[in-house]
Amino acid sequence: MKHDIALSQDPDAVRVAEIWERFQEHIHLHGALVKNDKQLWRWVDQMSEQTFVDLYTFAREHQDWDVACETWLERVEERTPPFYVRLKAEHNRQCDNNRFMWKMMMMFREIVQARLQEEARPFNKLFEMDSL
Repeated sequence: MKHDIALSQDPDAVRVAEIWERFQEHIHLHGALVKNDKQLWRWVDQMSEQTFVDLYTFAREHQDWDVACETWLERVEERTPPFYVRLKAEHNRQCDNNRFMWKMMMMFREIVQARLQEEARPFNKLFEMDSL
């Protein structure tokens, strides 16, 4: 039964959760986020268009999401299939794609963190409809 549930999960949602967990692991092990994590960037390079959209859905709620981020997003969306965030030549070097992808992942992380903290607040538990 457990195996069936795992197979039915959305792989894009699973990847988004893996990215979140990887950031949590960074904080636990290093006390800060690790920008040059090879596994994280491998996931970026393998990212599907839906995973990218899922990250964007969270990140665009961040107060620092701006016109520059939207412009970068439009450039990524205009690429011809298959979908990719960055070219091979952009790996392991500073460029707009890497900078904006990192920025989007940080905004995603902060929004998810804020939602989790809000959900965990004891005051919010007092007025849940389920208890009525």
